[in-house]
Amino acid sequence: MLAGLALDRLVSLAAPRSRAAPLLAAAALAAFLAPQHRWLSEWVRQHYYAPYERKVVAAGNVLRRNLPALPGGAAIYFADDPLPPPEEEPHLLAFLCRLKTRDPELSVWRARNPGQSVPEAEWGRFAAVFRLTEKELVRIR
Repeated sequence: MLAGLALDRLVSLAAPRSRAAPLLAAAALAAFLAPQHRWLSEWVRQHYYAPYERKVVAAGNVLRRNLPALPGGAAIYFADDPLPPPEEEPHLLAFLCRLKTRDPELSVWRARNPGQSVPEAEWGRFAAVFRLTEKELVRIR
């Protein structure tokens, strides 16, 4: 924005009555900044979004293929999973499971979420207990 304002002032001072000068300056600025913007966008995608996306897509595909049919409104527990930590995405695993089962009442507990870690002795209260990796879904109970 500041560069655009400075360019506008320079053009206004250099050619105060010209109508073509501001248009040419704007086109030149866009042509100059477009490759930089494209490079920066690609760099951010490769370094930040691509690793996150690979992890989420892989786990989501494993759930889509292997999550068994569950009773309506069931409670399930994930003792381990590769999805992003709860500080980033606290409800992602629940969303993926509810999407697969088409059950909005499905209760998904995750050992990695604060306050949801359950000792093994209490796993009996869940309809199923799973361990999810990027390659497989293992039913523990």
